[in-house]
This record gives sequence, structure tokens and C-alpha cells, in this order.
Amino acid sequence: FAQPVTEQLAPEYFSIISHPMDFSTVTRKNENYEYKTVEAFEEDVLLIFSNCMKYNRADTLYYKAADRLRR
Repeated sequence: FAQPVTEQLAPEYFSIISHPMDFSTVTRKNENYEYKTVEAFEEDVLLIFSNCMKYNRADTLYYKAADRLRR
């Protein structure tokens, strides 16, 4: 989730995830002053984790890492 997810890397990702988000997009938005509030920034970061948990099964390293980081 450092870069935008591609269908090649994650089959059917876009049929499961309707609002993709990644850390490079968060960084770009932050550098371009697109976040008007801390809450908007937090929302995008949490979206990364929730997307990860929605796409990946609960027994995967990805899911577990996202779950731990979102706390």
C-alpha cells in the first residue's frame, strides 16, 4: 500500500474496493495542501487500513498488520 494497488498485483481489487487509497497518494495530497483538516488526513490513512482488511483474509499478514496499525 505504499503505491496505488493495481489489478495485476491484486486481482479483482477494484470490484471489492470502491475507494482505493495508498501512502503515496496521502503523501502527495499532504504536500499539495489538499487536507483541510487533520481528520481528513486521518480518514485517508484509516481508509488504507480498512481497504487492506476488506480485501485480504483475516489470517493473512497484510490483514493483521493493517489491524495493528489502525489502532
